[in-house]
Amino acid sequence: LLSLVAQVLLFNLMYNINIFAHVYCNVLHWPNRFVLISTKMNWTEAQSYCREHHTDLALVRNMEENQMVQSLDPIEVWIGLFRDPWKWSDGSDSSFRNWNPPEPRGLNGSSETCVAADFSADGRWETLDCNVKSAFICYKC
Repeated sequence: LLSLVAQVLLFNLMYNINIFAHVYCNVLHWPNRFVLISTKMNWTEAQSYCREHHTDLALVRNMEENQMVQSLDPIEVWIGLFRDPWKWSDGSDSSFRNWNPPEPRGLNGSSETCVAADFSADGRWETLDCNVKSAFICYKC
């Protein structure tokens, strides 16, 4: 019984910490949460860099966040979306889509499984080979 009580208390503590982290990230860091890194890296290197120095590659979950990223004045940058099927770098599902037609390309066995935002095309997304070197956007919490 004591073990069950300890598990419930631990779950409630973790739940409250997650709520606090969400509020902290989304409210307190809202205006400065995206960081443009102009050093060119492939998608995996960019993801590692963001996780080491910030939080992760940018999660662009709606048009407002897309505009926030665009305000950093990038040209073409990695974001945290990849095909597995379409998931964000942190493992969460992606429901927002901002593809530049005819994207997404090469869905049948293509090596183009990572996503870049092309701000010369209004921030629309395109699939690229993950080994292409590009600037990228991190987010921080």
